[in-house]
Amino acid sequence: MLQHHIRKTRKLRPRLLPLRPKIVKLGRMEVMQMVPVRSSAITAVGYDAATRRMKIAFKQGRTYDYCGVPSEVYQGLINARSVGTYYDRVIRDRYQC
Repeated sequence: MLQHHIRKTRKLRPRLLPLRPKIVKLGRMEVMQMVPVRSSAITAVGYDAATRRMKIAFKQGRTYDYCGVPSEVYQGLINARSVGTYYDRVIRDRYQC
């Protein structure tokens, strides 16, 4: 009688990006960890829930800070089908520091 050997394999889960990046301390300076996003205009987004501050890095090389941003807006940006469109409709010209 032949024995069938079944090899157990682990299901690979897609790697999910963290919804809340960490604030990393480098000596006296705090650095916001940026999360890469798929966009033709934006490269990465960072968010500090304690201060409600969001940082957006654009492909042109500039980085902008936004203050008083609710976590729902940050999560909406990260999960948006079109990051650039969400930015234009919900964030641009709002949440100035």
